[in-house]
Amino acid sequence: MSHNRLTELDALRGIAAFSVMVYHYTSRFYELYPNYGEPLTNLFAKGGMGVDLFFILSGFVIFMSVEKKPEVKAFVQGRFLRLYPTYWLCAVITFIVVRLTMLPQRQLGNIEALINLTMFQEFIRIPHIDGVYWSLSIELIFYAAIVLLLLFKQLANIQKWILVWVFCYTILMGTNLVLGGVIPSGLKILLFVLDYTLLFCIGIFLYHFWKHKDQKALYYSFITFLVYYGLSTVKDIWVSPLIYIVFVLFVWGKLGFLNQPVLKFLGVISYALYLIHQNIGYAIMYAGGQENMLIKTLASIIVSIILATLIHQFAEKPSIRYIQKIKNNAKS
Repeated sequence: MSHNRLTELDALRGIAAFSVMVYHYTSRFYELYPNYGEPLTNLFAKGGMGVDLFFILSGFVIFMSVEKKPEVKAFVQGRFLRLYPTYWLCAVITFIVVRLTMLPQRQLGNIEALINLTMFQEFIRIPHIDGVYWSLSIELIFYAAIVLLLLFKQLANIQKWILVWVFCYTILMGTNLVLGGVIPSGLKILLFVLDYTLLFCIGIFLYHFWKHKDQKALYYSFITFLVYYGLSTVKDIWVSPLIYIVFVLFVWGKLGFLNQPVLKFLGVISYALYLIHQNIGYAIMYAGGQENMLIKTLASIIVSIILATLIHQFAEKPSIRYIQKIKNNAKS
């Protein structure tokens, strides 16, 4: 992958993380704390769907990585080091800030906080230290599917398996829709029948189109998107097609104008920014009542970006370097 294309990926990550952050500060905060009045703006009311872009990006990037080194140990080790150190630091900082500021509706007990460090809290119905952590549970399910493909040496057949899965999803969710939602959520998780899983599949198909010039993969991505658009309960009538179109333009090489330093910077710190911003920003905005909300919103954005930069520098970058060191040792 070229340097420019890596920059475009970083830019998309940065846009996704920034849009989620601003959505939380300009919309979600006022839903949680309605006594603070009306939102400052509705311009970013759909910004939370930046998570959808993250999932497509993840499908694209994770498959690019695992295709280069299709080994279970390398994949699990790499994912663990990439996710957990940054996650642990963000979780600890957030827990301390929320506890010290006594932010309402965000308090967690010590045992619940410790369980959060496993990243498995969603599966046992334990509240998250920070609400954004829900998406990590979806990521872990996706990683589990990749591990199964590696164990059974089916990576080369992934497009066929995705099509089988999309067909089963269509039948199952179509039936669920007709019968009025009778399928338990636990069964959906067991069968990987999750709305967001389709987004990872779209990313994988678009990777095959980009990397291997596989025209069928582009068609498959469109079919998968149509299924998502038709049956998913989390899609948006306007934003979902826009996200898909943007990523298609990316694989066609039409997003060169995104190669901007500020977007690249936001992309580099995007994981830390996504994990650290919500409750800490809420604590800043909640303090002092309803006065100076614009100033407090801007302060939340600045503080979150500074914290994310420091966390990236002192937790994320060392983890990335260690992953690279392991890879280099494996080659020698």
